[in-house]
Amino acid sequence: MPGKFYVAVAAFMEKNGKLLILKRSSHHDYDPGKWETVSGRLEQHSKDVKNELKREIKEELGDDFNCKIIAPFGTYHFYRDKGKAKEHVGIDYIARYISGKIKLSKEHTEYRWINPQDFVNYKSSSSLQDKVRLFIKVNKWFLRNSSIFQNYT
Repeated sequence: MPGKFYVAVAAFMEKNGKLLILKRSSHHDYDPGKWETVSGRLEQHSKDVKNELKREIKEELGDDFNCKIIAPFGTYHFYRDKGKAKEHVGIDYIARYISGKIKLSKEHTEYRWINPQDFVNYKSSSSLQDKVRLFIKVNKWFLRNSSIFQNYT
């Protein structure tokens, strides 16, 4: 029997100081036309969150896209419908681009690598705006202290 809420993951993908954002297609059932990061729901009974995030990254960006998932840096909670039947709890991760070209799925119509501070100029949810501000702070801290994580990432 399915659980009462969905578990979701999001990747804040960094490449040379830029953040990858994706524009949701206009036919999407939730937040059409808004900008977001790579994100998705975990499959029921999945055992490894990082592997599920890697699966979502490949689904949304293509099999040629390679990255390194660094570490979780936040959590989130939201309802996907007004009736609160689709409750989501999620984990945000910092990820680093390694190689490959982006081939978008049908979920998105375009992508951009932007300065994270410029995200305020893109139509998105206010909660994602807050998460990008947190990502900026955490990413700066991580870059200054990355040697701490060498054996764990």
